[in-house]
Amino acid sequence: MATFFLACAVLGGGILVLQLALGLVGHDADGLGGGHGGSHASEGFDLLTVRSVAAAVAFFGIGGRAALAIGWSPALALLASLGAGGLAALGNAALMRLLRNFESDGVVRIDRAVGQSGRVHVKVPGGPNRPGKVLLTVQDRLLELPAVSLDGELPSGTEVIVVGVADGDTVEVVRTPDPGV
Repeated sequence: MATFFLACAVLGGGILVLQLALGLVGHDADGLGGGHGGSHASEGFDLLTVRSVAAAVAFFGIGGRAALAIGWSPALALLASLGAGGLAALGNAALMRLLRNFESDGVVRIDRAVGQSGRVHVKVPGGPNRPGKVLLTVQDRLLELPAVSLDGELPSGTEVIVVGVADGDTVEVVRTPDPGV
């Protein structure tokens, strides 16, 4: 039984080390059964990945070998190894899900500017074909965007709110209403 646990620990650990090495050179070899290569933050809790299964096998072996080493019976060692393997798979799946939440393609989506407040940087003359420039924060980035006014001319320094996207990267703005009105 001790040899079986040791073999599991070596096999699972070897696969984890191989995956680490492949990851360092830019290969993602984590999918079992297709569809996992391009993971997104919206995916669920994946227990069936190479990494989760390898962690389960490695910790199954480590847990069983450790239980035998402290004198537990083979039956108790088997239960301990199953628990350790299950916890390793669950822990890996939870960690990978958490890490996927940090993924970002880095693309600023101008439609997310709608509703954001900003300040006129370069006078907006007014009219649909006469843009000025506004400074506003979109997706935690300070951007200078072309802007057209729906309120007529807006001098530099005027507080504005983005109400739409005119085209491409040009936003439509209106003067921020005074709080006392």
